[in-house]
Amino acid sequence: MESDTSTQTLTLGTRRWFLLIHRFQLRHKQLTFRFLCSARCTSAAPMYFEPAWHDGSACRDGGLRENNPVQIAVNEARTIWGSDVVFDVILSVGCGQAQNPQRRPISTFILPGWLTDLFTTLIETMNGDAAWKKFQESVSQPMLDRCNRLNIRFPGETEPELDDVNAVDEMERLAKFSTFHYQIPTGGFTPVFGQASDDSLEVLADSLKASLYFFELKSITQQDDVSIIKGWICCRLPPDRKSYKPLIEETSCFQVKGKKYAAPTIQGGERLKMDVSFQQQDSRDSGPIRIDVKFRQEYFVTISGFPVTLRVSLRTNCYAYYLLT
Repeated sequence: MESDTSTQTLTLGTRRWFLLIHRFQLRHKQLTFRFLCSARCTSAAPMYFEPAWHDGSACRDGGLRENNPVQIAVNEARTIWGSDVVFDVILSVGCGQAQNPQRRPISTFILPGWLTDLFTTLIETMNGDAAWKKFQESVSQPMLDRCNRLNIRFPGETEPELDDVNAVDEMERLAKFSTFHYQIPTGGFTPVFGQASDDSLEVLADSLKASLYFFELKSITQQDDVSIIKGWICCRLPPDRKSYKPLIEETSCFQVKGKKYAAPTIQGGERLKMDVSFQQQDSRDSGPIRIDVKFRQEYFVTISGFPVTLRVSLRTNCYAYYLLT
């Protein structure tokens, strides 16, 4: 998925909707929104803003039901691309947290009972951390290694109220100067290899850039119990994209199962398609296959879809494929 795609949630009546924005157009089944309309709908928190109306339906803040929709996003991705979809980066951005949730506002109008209950949940779970912890407990370790949560800590005991405009400047300052420390996950499926930066934002940026590279399989041949894999390292960006040239220039080298490949020199208008080949032992004890990219830092980051393990079916023609486990 390209960087200009994002997700939002809104509450439509008593139902929660998950929406996908791509190039400033938002769609879900029969619903179609413009970007401004979608932003208005997903921020219409009761007691603060009137609901946004679309096609005769009242749309409210999706946080009334899912204030941290990370699990919804994962489920939706699996619905669209299949249950074996590989996630390169999962990033959850919080709105800040303190010891106590924000105070409930004094309403000047009466809300329906079902909406009052939802609003109470919204206030109590505004920072989204409870949903994040629940999500972490439900996923496998390889997937958890690709999950990142950025959420600042407010200095006071209580989180700022949703309509506290006087707190905006301080919140912006905290967001700008807060630091998030990164720890390299352990295990063979870690997406980062080497002496990584302590700065989570820097590692995240490199992970997102690395996800723009992918491996295109050409062939898998068998020699006894060894698979010989050939293919190309390619780039998702077309050569005419403004960010294509800077990405290629910033790429120092690739590393395929420990073997380094210098980044090729790309001529104007030429698409990256670099030949690589490697061998893998056909054994359950074989470690995962890594294809990493190194930018200007001292560590490597896996390209899209890696690390993977090789599985070979026991058929006459020995059909083989690779996947992430």
